[in-house]
Amino acid sequence: MNAGETCVPSADDSRQDTAQESWYNSHSWVTWKEWEDKSTWKDDWQEPPNHTWEVFADLGLEHLLYDAKELRRVLSCGESKDLLEAAGFGDVFDHPSKKQELKLQLDLLKRVQELFRKHDVRAMIQEPDMLIGLAERCQDLQKSFEECGYPQGFLRHYSQLREAFRQLGLEDLLDNVQAMKHFLANHTKQEELVYLRAAASRVDEVEDQLKQRDEEVARVRQENQALRERLAAFEDVSQSIPPTPQQRWIQLPILELDGKDRGKVLESLRCWGAVHLAPGWDKANVRPNWLNWHTLMMEATRQRKKFLARECVQNKQLRFSLSEDLSRTMIGEAKSHQPDRRVSFGISDSAVQSPLVNWEDLQWAVDGFRNLKASLCEVVERELRDLCAQDGDRETLAVKIVQGWENWGKSNLRHCVYPENGTCSAHTDYGLVTLQYSTGPGLQILRDDTWLSLDSPRGCALLMAGDSLERLTNGMVKAVQHRVCMADEERSSTSFPEMKFDCRSLEGARQSHILFLAPSADTLVAPLQCQLRHDGTDLAAVRYGDWHRAKVNLAFGPCIAHAQRYSASGP
Repeated sequence: MNAGETCVPSADDSRQDTAQESWYNSHSWVTWKEWEDKSTWKDDWQEPPNHTWEVFADLGLEHLLYDAKELRRVLSCGESKDLLEAAGFGDVFDHPSKKQELKLQLDLLKRVQELFRKHDVRAMIQEPDMLIGLAERCQDLQKSFEECGYPQGFLRHYSQLREAFRQLGLEDLLDNVQAMKHFLANHTKQEELVYLRAAASRVDEVEDQLKQRDEEVARVRQENQALRERLAAFEDVSQSIPPTPQQRWIQLPILELDGKDRGKVLESLRCWGAVHLAPGWDKANVRPNWLNWHTLMMEATRQRKKFLARECVQNKQLRFSLSEDLSRTMIGEAKSHQPDRRVSFGISDSAVQSPLVNWEDLQWAVDGFRNLKASLCEVVERELRDLCAQDGDRETLAVKIVQGWENWGKSNLRHCVYPENGTCSAHTDYGLVTLQYSTGPGLQILRDDTWLSLDSPRGCALLMAGDSLERLTNGMVKAVQHRVCMADEERSSTSFPEMKFDCRSLEGARQSHILFLAPSADTLVAPLQCQLRHDGTDLAAVRYGDWHRAKVNLAFGPCIAHAQRYSASGP
């Protein structure tokens, strides 16, 4: 076989033809010379396409090789037999397999022509020397790239490679093998190839990781969608369930008055309105005896005759009340009276100081009152003494604190018992400060127009600012508004239901032991000199007895007569 001639594979074996076509499709840049070098096909190839071309050219019919449809029409005519014999296919009508072989050869030739036309080298079909030169140059380029570490067969993408060199202005290198070798020798290093191969490997790893990540994201999205569907189903169900109000809590600061927090009470009350006192704030044991108070409560509610027979009860040194409406002390007497849901025992300071009162077996209550008041007075006077030193009016609370003249005569002890749905309407306390111990939650304070439940630490006492401290500090410390709400659902201070429980069957769900530290009735509560602003906004001085009386009348209002009748009646 001569150089530059192209052979066509036999059609005897359709699988061989399929392999040839597959090889051709994946090597679009291959030349005829390379087909000739495929030794595995040499033995089966038939007459070279060059012979067919020459026959058609001699007959003046070479144009048929560019038009397959016209060629098939001519070959189907009887007059074409001489043409077929001259091309070596005289027996095509006697042997159908020969006809199929001819068809395959012509189709292959047409595809080669189209390929060369695409790359604008159509003339090489008729110029074997040019075709051989092109094949040799491509082989030399392939070897040059392979020597620099590039993979075999990469020139199958010759058109893309040429475009890349053209963009770099180096297209001429593809037409000059020696220049290409020189270029590759100067610009390609083994270290670069190692780096590029490592980078490619890393890219593969990253791609695998991204693929796994995409799969994980898809899985999470499916789970998220399932959760959304479940949530939507729950929301549909929840629309039929009445909403539950959100319970809001607040944790007040805990002051260690026997140590690092000494002298910080007033500043803490200014910030919070109420603080907790850590155990150890008092020198004596002032915690209430809850069992004794519970026993007394059971006597007052279930053994009314025994309770009313006590001399201290008959003389009203020990009071038992249930008809307060403390919200009236803030809203005013125009509000209809709506009693709080609780019962309470009350002991005044004057009753404790009187030597004529017979407390019988309740002496424990009196001693507890005295110890608690003495401990609280010591703390309050110590915390206020430095601020009160500049005042000069001897009737004012400030001077009495500095001189030690104040005996806190309007202080009183209150022990309250709340049922499970007990309430105490919103109010502020009358006195200077209020100290409270309790057995359970329920107390709430108002901050920023929001009611917050207190989380009372175990063993701590709660200290709250009252009206008199607000006046004494000229509004620097605000009296904290608070209430008790034992019901499950949160209600406003003016919406508590009418009290319908019978106190004689009361079982206490919460007990609170409260000391109201208040000045004597004749003490003038006036703003401290160091707190005055002198801009017309200073609070006016008030005699405490007048202030206390006005608020008590508002709290009990028209029901005070009913309370007195109830206290005197039997079960």
